[in-house]
Amino acid sequence: MLNMIKIKIQLKSILIGIALFSSCSNADYKLANNKTFSKTETNELINLLQKFDKSICEIEKIDEKNIQECYISFSKRIWNEIQEGEYSIGLNKELQDEIISNLSDELKNEIWFKGKGVINRRYPINSKNIYPDTVESISINQNKYYQFLKNEVAKVNSNTKNYFKRLEAVGDISPSMFSDVAENYSKYNLNDERVKLLYVIHYLTLNQKNLISEESYQKLENKLNNQ
Repeated sequence: MLNMIKIKIQLKSILIGIALFSSCSNADYKLANNKTFSKTETNELINLLQKFDKSICEIEKIDEKNIQECYISFSKRIWNEIQEGEYSIGLNKELQDEIISNLSDELKNEIWFKGKGVINRRYPINSKNIYPDTVESISINQNKYYQFLKNEVAKVNSNTKNYFKRLEAVGDISPSMFSDVAENYSKYNLNDERVKLLYVIHYLTLNQKNLISEESYQKLENKLNNQ
């Protein structure tokens, strides 16, 4: 009986791996052949993917040679943690900065919009005590990356199409987009580097939002403890 359970678990992992990284020789799947970014910008984005690969393999404690296993482990962990009520992408500020360090300021602007927003912090957590804080906000900009999603990635499959539709409707990563990528990660073909870029930008954006929130809460905690 135990052997049957193990076989079923192994088979499920194999099927997830096939879905995430289904092989394809189509040249269009290569980010290098995209029709939106310049050659220089494309090289910077390829470097971004390579750095993200390395980072999540380190986070998941898996040999970097097994990229497929790194992404499966990362995706499964995120979804399991969400179901438990709290998740961590695992990138601290230093790692986040290192991953995007090769992007020019111009290219960052083609991906992200930075502005100001207000966090209504509750401290202690879940208490009625609210402490507003004006912080930097980050969202997906309606520049080249947005057009890349619209004109290239949205045409890959139904999941990427729905992802862009939701982004178009709300202008940022919505809860439904967040849950879809987390729960249905096996339906995203990360062998297609265009989809992989969507996946990476998605989690880097969420991680930056989390870092901003964590820093704000830490400042509040320090302030209250020093009173």
